[in-house]
Amino acid sequence: MLTVAEIAVYARQARRDAIRRRVYEDVYSRPIFAPVEPIVRNRRLELRYRELLDEPIHTRTAATWDELDEIEDSIMRLGQDPSRFWAKGGVDDA
Repeated sequence: MLTVAEIAVYARQARRDAIRRRVYEDVYSRPIFAPVEPIVRNRRLELRYRELLDEPIHTRTAATWDELDEIEDSIMRLGQDPSRFWAKGGVDDA
């Protein structure tokens, strides 16, 4: 016959085993890596934006400023930061 202490020990072990089983099932049922969304780039858009930025400011027309604004909005809609094109180094491939 089991004593009350032995029953309590068995109950604690059973509870631990159930918790351990749930944790292992949860850990091993999840995907290893979260899916990574591909970076969407429009190189033609980036090139035109870079060309417009390379023009001297005093020679830009109202149409050029409007085009710059539209392209900048498009780049932001793609989820990128247009300020990375402002440096004279050129477009990075990151």
